[in-house]
Amino acid sequence: MSSYRMTAEMDNKGRLLLPRKLRDSLRSSSGDTLFLQFESESGIVRLAKASSPFDVLADEAEKELEAGRTTNIREYARKRGIAPDE
Repeated sequence: MSSYRMTAEMDNKGRLLLPRKLRDSLRSSSGDTLFLQFESESGIVRLAKASSPFDVLADEAEKELEAGRTTNIREYARKRGIAPDE
């Protein structure tokens, strides 16, 4: 896990431009949604890139397919002795 400190300047509309190194580390780009958490006692703001659960599942399914660990519904049924409806 890497850790680094950097600065960002706020414009008159309250927008922050995240430094490129941070955007690259988050794998974020224009239009991405970020989650923010503010800890009032310490004044610390944490952020994380928001991910769609469907995108996460699709990525995992693609990895499984590429690794050859997937099967189609007919093969699944055959292995379990289930007769497919035809």
